Amino acid sequence: MFHVIPSNQLSLLVDPLSLLLSMPKRHPLATDWVLVPHRGMQHWLSMALAEKPDRQICMNINMQLPASGFWQLVHQILGDAGQGDSAHWRRESMVWRLFRLLARSDVVDDPQMLEPTAYWREGGVAQQALKRFQLSEQLADLFEQYLIYRPDWISEWKTQRPEHWQALLWQHLVEEAGDHPL
Repeated sequence: MFHVIPSNQLSLLVDPLSLLLSMPKRHPLATDWVLVPHRGMQHWLSMALAEKPDRQICMNINMQLPASGFWQLVHQILGDAGQGDSAHWRRESMVWRLFRLLARSDVVDDPQMLEPTAYWREGGVAQQALKRFQLSEQLADLFEQYLIYRPDWISEWKTQRPEHWQALLWQHLVEEAGDHPL
C-alpha cells in the first residue's frame, strides 16, 4: 500500500507515520519503506520515531531518497528487465558519462555549451579535471532530480531543439545510452 502524508510542519508527520508503521503486515518481519526528500529528513524522522513512547526504537525501516526508491521500485516491478534502464540513468553512472561527455570535442566546440565549458576549462590541467568532475557530479544530481520531479522537462527535451545547454547535454546522454526511463 502507498500512503502520502503531506505537511509543511515536520512534527505533524511523525504521529500518522508511527501509526501506519505499527499496523500489522502480511509478513511480520517485512521492512517498511519510507520515501524522504533528503538525508536530513531521514535522520530527523528516525530520531522522532525512536522518541515516541509507544515505539522507543526505529528499526526495520528502509528510508529512501526518491531517486533510489524509484529504482528499487522499478526493479521490484520489472525484475531483471528493469536492470538495463537503471544502469545508465543512476547518478553514479551519469557522473562518469557526463565527465567524458563534457570533454568531447563536439560538446566543447558547441557555442551552446560555452557556459559549462568555460567554467571547467579555467585553471591548470589538474584543476580542469577536478572542476569537470565536480560539474559532472552536480549535473548528475540535477538530472536525477529532473527524472523524479520534472519529467515534463525531460519529455520536452526529447522532442524540441534545446534552447539551454542542460537540455542539449541531456540529449547527448540519451544518444549515447538509448532512451531514458520515462
